Amino acid sequence: DDFIQPSKNMKILIQNHTLAARTHAGCLPGAILLAGLLAAPAQPLQPEVLASLGGTNGAYPWSGLTLGNDGNFYGTNQQGGSGGVGTVFQMTPDGALTTLVSLNVTNGAYPEAALTLGSDGNLYGTTQQGGSGYGTVFKVTTNGTFTTLVSFNNTKGASPQGALTLGSDGRLYGTTPFGGTSGGGTVYCVTTNGALTTLASFTYANGGNNANGSEPYAAPALGSDGNLYGTTSRGGSSGAGTVFKVTTNGILTTLASFNVANGSDPMAALTLGPDGSFYGTTRNGGI
Repeated sequence: DDFIQPSKNMKILIQNHTLAARTHAGCLPGAILLAGLLAAPAQPLQPEVLASLGGTNGAYPWSGLTLGNDGNFYGTNQQGGSGGVGTVFQMTPDGALTTLVSLNVTNGAYPEAALTLGSDGNLYGTTQQGGSGYGTVFKVTTNGTFTTLVSFNNTKGASPQGALTLGSDGRLYGTTPFGGTSGGGTVYCVTTNGALTTLASFTYANGGNNANGSEPYAAPALGSDGNLYGTTSRGGSSGAGTVFKVTTNGILTTLASFNVANGSDPMAALTLGPDGSFYGTTRNGGI
């Protein structure tokens, strides 16, 4: 078979599956790995552990790393740190790990998503809990200055678990799977100084059908037309989730409803393809 011969200098940063660490006794609560592609294609990757996590320096990183403008990597731990509810960290390419922030519930708790690099060079993220009790949006500088931009109050959304999407207007866009005026989650935008706008509220489906979907978990994807595209894990005409479009001024359109046969329970973000279409996955369903 034809193959591309990898260079000896090619390296890939990968993160281990924290699910194994959370479900198998005796496993470490997370590690950051460096895998170098060997010259011989038949040999497996040989990962090098750059940093081991557990306890005061954080534990259970649920998401990937974000490359900063300074050449360092930035990420979150879902637990650990001095407060036990997660951290934000910086890591050099050589594996020098620095805890920038230890969350303490007041400023947020249990971050699950990757950080987003803003146009100002700062990092932006979400926490599922903490703040006023329903999660937060935060900003952190590369030297660790931390600012809580939004504390959700349920009415404007609750428990954000997805990353933020940087819009062409410099604002950040995200979703909450719960809360909002109709209880089924929201799509929101926030400025870099913390001004929050709810663009759309979904109706809580309670496991059943509804018109516009319910419980969006993932970050919305930015389309080439400037609109935002995403998924809801429940609701829609068959109760199995939807694909939606929302404009930056809040006009919501349901584009597709899953019916189990064509998929069910989409949880992940969509990806814009070179043909202008969006591609995605569903957690369940299919023929």
